[in-house]
Amino acid sequence: MAFDSIKTISEAEENAKKMVDEATAKSREKIAGEKNACQARLSEEVAKAEKKAEAIIAEAEEKATLAAKEFRESNMNKCAIMTVRAENKFDEAANLIIGKVVGN
Repeated sequence: MAFDSIKTISEAEENAKKMVDEATAKSREKIAGEKNACQARLSEEVAKAEKKAEAIIAEAEEKATLAAKEFRESNMNKCAIMTVRAENKFDEAANLIIGKVVGN
């Protein structure tokens, strides 16, 4: 009887070890599968984020280009107005000088 008990215990321990080994292997497989799935998802999300960032940068560059063009046009208009005013003032100054020289 004692030998049968030892044999039964040995078989139970062996079965338990096999179960633990199988569970460990299944767990490792599941972890590896989840890790691969997470890495794939991360790659997808990084690609989406990069694409979104590129779109944001392109939009910002387009807005900056438009703002610079508007600023340049505004300044060109202001310069033209100032040039006309300066030419008018030049004529006024010349007439004033001529009037003082001729008047004296």
